[in-house]
Amino acid sequence: MVDMFFAKEDNPLHETQHAGYQRRHLGYEIVMLVLVALNLLMLLADDLLMSGLAGSVAPFIHVEAFLNRYRLADHLTVQKIAEGFTIFFVFEVAIRWLVVMVKPPQKLTGERLYAHWLLFPVFHWYEILGCIPSLRILRLIPIGLIGYRLHKLGHSVIPQKWLTKGKFYYEVVLEEVSDRIVIKILEGVRDELQGQQAHDNIVQSLLDKHRIAIAQAISEVLQHALTPALLANQTELASAIGDTVARTLKAMPELHQTARLVPVVGAKIEQQILGLAEQLGQRLTHELLTPLTAIPIAPQVANPVLLQIGQEISRVRVDTPLLSELSRTLIFEGIDLIIAQVKIQQWKSNPNAPKNP
Repeated sequence: MVDMFFAKEDNPLHETQHAGYQRRHLGYEIVMLVLVALNLLMLLADDLLMSGLAGSVAPFIHVEAFLNRYRLADHLTVQKIAEGFTIFFVFEVAIRWLVVMVKPPQKLTGERLYAHWLLFPVFHWYEILGCIPSLRILRLIPIGLIGYRLHKLGHSVIPQKWLTKGKFYYEVVLEEVSDRIVIKILEGVRDELQGQQAHDNIVQSLLDKHRIAIAQAISEVLQHALTPALLANQTELASAIGDTVARTLKAMPELHQTARLVPVVGAKIEQQILGLAEQLGQRLTHELLTPLTAIPIAPQVANPVLLQIGQEISRVRVDTPLLSELSRTLIFEGIDLIIAQVKIQQWKSNPNAPKNP
C-alpha cells in the first residue's frame, strides 16, 4: 500500500544529485517560512492595532496620534500587502503543482515522491489551506519537517535529548490513545455478548464454521492421549473384562443346573466353560481395542475410529446449560484478561521514561 505513494530507488548514481536537491529544497522552504512568518506577524499586528484593546491602551502610553494615523491610512496599505501575500502564495503552490505535472520529482532527484501528480494536494494540504489568510498559520507546519531534513543532512539543530524525549512522549500519547480505543471496543463486545441468545448464536456460528478443524483437533488429542493409555493398560483391561464375563456366567443358576445333569464330568465341564468365557472376554477386549489403538495413516492425524468419534463430538450444540455457561465464562474471562493486559502502561518500562512523569 505504501508503494502506491512512495517508492525509493537505491541508485548510487543519484546520491550526490539527491543531496544537492535536498539542500536547495530546504533553502527554498526556509525562505518561504520566513515570508509566512513575516505575513503572520503583519496580520497579527494589524489585528491588534485595529482592536478595541489598542484603542483603550493608546491614551495611557501616549500613542493616540500614531494609532489614528495607522487606522486612517496605513491599515489600507497593510491590507493590500496582505492580499499581495495571498496572491503570491496561491501562485507559488500552483506553479509547484504545475512543475510536478510537467517534470515529476523523481526525474530531478532519483526519488519518487508521489505516484501521480494528482496526489500533490494530498501531501501539501496544509500549504493549500494556508493560502487562506485566516488559516495562514498552517504553513508553519513544515518547521518540524525542516528540522528533520536538517537532521538527515547531518545538522543537529535539535538536541538529541529533546528528540529522545519527544519520541518518548509521542509513543506515550499513541499508546494511551490506542489503549483507550481497544478497551472501549472490547467492552462493547462484552456488552453485546451479555444476551444469552446472541452469545449462543455467535459461539454456535464459530463452531459451525470451524467444525472440521475442531473434529480434527479432538481426534488428534484422543490419538495422543487415549491410545497410549489403552495400550499401557490393555492387559489389565482384558483380564478384568474376562473375569467379569466368567463371574457373570458363574452366577447364572442355569449353568450349574445343566452341569449337574451330566454325572461325574459335569463339574469339570462347568469349570472349562467358565475358563472359555474368561478367555472369550479377554479376546473380545483385545479385538475391541485394536481399532482404537491403531496407528493413523498419513496424512490423517488419528485412526478411523477416533476420527469418527471426533466428528461426532464436534457436532454437539452449545445451547445446553452447562456448555453455554462454560463458553460464556471462558469468553468473558478472556475479554477481561485482554483488557487487563491492555491497561498495563508499557511506556513505564521504557528506559527513557522520566522517574516522575
